[in-house]
Amino acid sequence: MHDQDMRDILTDIVSEINQPVELANYECMKLLADVIRFVMTLFVHEQLTDFKLLYMVLECCQLVYYMAARKRKVYLSSLIADHGIWSDTANWRECIEYMIRLKIEDALRR
Repeated sequence: MHDQDMRDILTDIVSEINQPVELANYECMKLLADVIRFVMTLFVHEQLTDFKLLYMVLECCQLVYYMAARKRKVYLSSLIADHGIWSDTANWRECIEYMIRLKIEDALRR
C-alpha cells in the first residue's frame, strides 16, 4: 500500500466523524493517536502536507474523546498536541488557504 493510499483511507475514515464520539477504551484512542502521529510525521519527512487530511484530523481530534476519572473528557487532540507539525506556521496558513479555496470552488459549482 502506498503512502498516498493510506492517507486517502485515513481521510475517508476521519471525515466520517462529524459529531462527538466517546471511545470506551483509552488504549483504542492511543492507537488512533499513534496512527495520526505517524501520518503527520510522514508530512514532515516528505515535506509534503496533505491539507485536506490535516484539516480532517483537526476536526476529528476535537470530537473524539475518552471519559477519564471524575467525568473528565480527554480529547484525542491532547495526544497529538506535542507533535512538531503544529509549530510550523506555514502549515497552518497553507491549510487555511487550501480549505478556503475548496469552499470557494464548491460554492462556484453550486
